[in-house]
Amino acid sequence: ANLRAEAGLSEVPQAALVHGHRFLDKALLARLAADEGDRGPFIGPRGVFMWGHFLEGCEVLAPPRRKSLQLERGWMRSLFAPPRWQTLEDREATLNTRNETVPAQSFAVQRAPDGA
Repeated sequence: ANLRAEAGLSEVPQAALVHGHRFLDKALLARLAADEGDRGPFIGPRGVFMWGHFLEGCEVLAPPRRKSLQLERGWMRSLFAPPRWQTLEDREATLNTRNETVPAQSFAVQRAPDGA
């Protein structure tokens, strides 16, 4: 299924794990965090969402240079907030891109057991 398409989230079964890395579609992430699909929540109770992506400031060292392709510090935490989500990891890490080490975010949350 094309998760970026408007109907994409309703085309796949409820997920226990969603993982993304080096890919940023803020509208899609907002839809996943809101967890409101046509057929109910996309990520099931106790389901885990994990994401790693470049943080603002990486453009000094290497691409991606456009701010629209970088995460702002704290943005994921504000999107995936309690009581619906429990933070498992939210830390600054690094990614290697074009032989340069750049700042990145390592982020993981778990959906509340009751689905909140």
